[in-house]
Amino acid sequence: MTKAIELLRTELSACTKEMCSFRQEISSIRASLVEFNSRIDAFDEGLSKLEGREEILDTSKNTIDQLRANINERDQELLLNDIEITGITELDGENLMHVINLVGNKIGVNIDERDIVSVQRAGPHRTTVSTNRPRTRAICVRLARRAVRDELLRAARVRRGADTSGFNIDAQPRRFYVNERLTSTNRRLFYAARAKAKEAGWRYVWTRDGRIFARRDTGLNNIKYRIASTNDIEKVFCI
Repeated sequence: MTKAIELLRTELSACTKEMCSFRQEISSIRASLVEFNSRIDAFDEGLSKLEGREEILDTSKNTIDQLRANINERDQELLLNDIEITGITELDGENLMHVINLVGNKIGVNIDERDIVSVQRAGPHRTTVSTNRPRTRAICVRLARRAVRDELLRAARVRRGADTSGFNIDAQPRRFYVNERLTSTNRRLFYAARAKAKEAGWRYVWTRDGRIFARRDTGLNNIKYRIASTNDIEKVFCI
């Protein structure tokens, strides 16, 4: 019996030690779970803050984009009396007022000098890399009356294909073009819209009062679409 009791005590002692060890392991696991839960809570809190910041960034970006659009629209309104003439070779010492009169006569519009507020070549001098010659810049004309600008644009559309024959500027006549003057933002958008329209098989992209429009083809069922941003290009030409 004594041996049996001693053996039992030994086994109970071993069990007690195992239970203590087990309890320590349980405590360690609980501590780890508490720490893990704390980390999850901290991660959730950080994620919520990031989502909040992302919303703020999205809102800020939309606000900035809207401000840029408003500024561009205002700048375009300042150009509503302007036209831009391209395709006329730039010469040293040229008389642009005389050139404008030649253009007017060619398309059938008599331009009074009092109708011209200013006339100049656009931007700084640039050199064409392939020829190492000065690149011909567009002629920008600001008119005193909107009616004169509209008359010039209408006449240029009717006489599309007019050239510089009789101007005594080029040995060979060159076609010139009279268009609305656009802001740099709208000009880039217009060129991008034309490129996308050509790729998508659309026939018409044009401007009116600084706004850009597109139409797939002629006919009553062809809708006119406004292109106001680069996002509109992807939306419209995928229709």
